[in-house]
Amino acid sequence: MSLLGIYLKVNNYLCRIFKGRLNRVEYFFSILFILFIGFIAYLLLISSFIFLKIPALVILLISAIHFLSLQARRFQDIGISWNWFYTFFFFIPLINLLTYIFLLFHEADKDNMFGPVPSDDRTFFDAFFNHNKA
Repeated sequence: MSLLGIYLKVNNYLCRIFKGRLNRVEYFFSILFILFIGFIAYLLLISSFIFLKIPALVILLISAIHFLSLQARRFQDIGISWNWFYTFFFFIPLINLLTYIFLLFHEADKDNMFGPVPSDDRTFFDAFFNHNKA
């Protein structure tokens, strides 16, 4: 596979995970899953084995990207246009916690410009990776 092919696949994946909506329950369990994966990666990162540090950093980077995509899709679910401006607030600890609580408890709009209400028959991994039921 060429470097261009890899770039196009990664770009397509990133575009897909930032689109759509995520309801409160899916958001909560997805955040718990990200925290669990991040904790495991952190344990690998602080271990004394040097060969575990690079995979741990890759896992943390992928977890951070997914965390931002979850935040973006939850903002879109409540009808707020998401952009990078909101992301910078997530790096301020107290505002990050308040935003997480707001997104967790705020009721979703019905249908909005970001799409229809997410169906309840999606599995956890369908919601986490933003797969649509066909």
